[in-house]
Amino acid sequence: MSYLARWGCPRPPPCPGAGAGACSRADWNEDGVIDFNDFLSFLNAFNTQDQCADLNGDAVVDFNDLLEFLNLYNVNC
Repeated sequence: MSYLARWGCPRPPPCPGAGAGACSRADWNEDGVIDFNDFLSFLNAFNTQDQCADLNGDAVVDFNDLLEFLNLYNVNC
């Protein structure tokens, strides 16, 4: 049991694009459409080194994550 769960702390929200409303991991605002708003939201997370922007799961937010997002973005929903 994690420290947060043990002491009754709320769980952190899931990363954008991982919720039930997302049609793809690139649907960053989870509105069912992949568009420029998702791109801007991802770039904000990317620029602040938010771990949610680590799309390839290597524990580093870098250019490879941007490329991964662009690949997902181009596939669309």
